[in-house]
Amino acid sequence: MRPHIVYTDDFRRKVVQEVVAGKWTGYSHARRVYGIKGSMTVRKWMVRYGYGHLLERIVVMKGEEEVSEVNRLKAEVRKLKESMADLYLDLQIEKQISGILLRESGKRREEVKKRRVAHRPGGDRRLARDHGGEGLREAGHDASELLQAPQAEGDPAAAGRDRLRARP
Repeated sequence: MRPHIVYTDDFRRKVVQEVVAGKWTGYSHARRVYGIKGSMTVRKWMVRYGYGHLLERIVVMKGEEEVSEVNRLKAEVRKLKESMADLYLDLQIEKQISGILLRESGKRREEVKKRRVAHRPGGDRRLARDHGGEGLREAGHDASELLQAPQAEGDPAAAGRDRLRARP
């Protein structure tokens, strides 16, 4: 048997006012949002506070502007997800390339991470590898050489190299 829950009068009135104001699509929606267990609890509160006449008449209508805004936001979310996937692939490619450079240079990852460039104008401090590809030159490579590397079957960085070549 579940415990008996008593809600304060202020909470009940708040939920009823939100349903009447149209914040929720109906009293069942408000009940689910607030985790109210009883299926008829909010309905009873609406009757108790004088809104019983609205129980079956609450209708949510969306105008043309709202529908187009929702569609625009959905498209924006889709584009952001695609961008996020692209960034993830770029990060994986960079990890592969940095691993190759580290192995060839004989340096440890911690050494490269700790090496900083002197404080630049504008207050921005960056790792040395972010400035002009110095890490590539130290390992005896440049970016174009890495992009021209032969593509082995199943090479995880192969697709990334193709994408980098295609960039403007």
